[in-house]
Amino acid sequence: NSRFVTRARILIDDEQYLFIFDFEGRHKTKITLPDMEFKPRKIKFKAWDEESKLLMRLNSIDCNKGELIKRGHILLQFTGLHDCDAEEIYELDVLMLSLEKYVVFWNEATNGWHIAPIVNLADSRSFLSDSAIKMRRFGSYYQLQPTS
Repeated sequence: NSRFVTRARILIDDEQYLFIFDFEGRHKTKITLPDMEFKPRKIKFKAWDEESKLLMRLNSIDCNKGELIKRGHILLQFTGLHDCDAEEIYELDVLMLSLEKYVVFWNEATNGWHIAPIVNLADSRSFLSDSAIKMRRFGSYYQLQPTS
């Protein structure tokens, strides 16, 4: 009752190698892997308080089966990007480029951050650091909505 390994990561003389085998156990490929140090990223949030209509930083967030929850709040995740003034950019922030306003959002289809002009949300594109540093944070989308 034997099972063949299809991939094996092996350390030889301080170098990492990834060996790939076919299903009959014959060696197919050897790839040298670069040394990588894992550094967990910081996950930060702001929250829109639906009752007071204020954007705030939270002292605590509840977690239920891996899902973050704060009752009465809409959680907005930090993108990991900064604008031209080194301000942190969060989900649903509105950014300015010249006189045009863009909104930042998570795109499920591409599994990444996107921006789109507020006047045409269908015209979205990937949002990366080279774009972010050319833009200025204007505020949160929620802060810019008319109050009723």
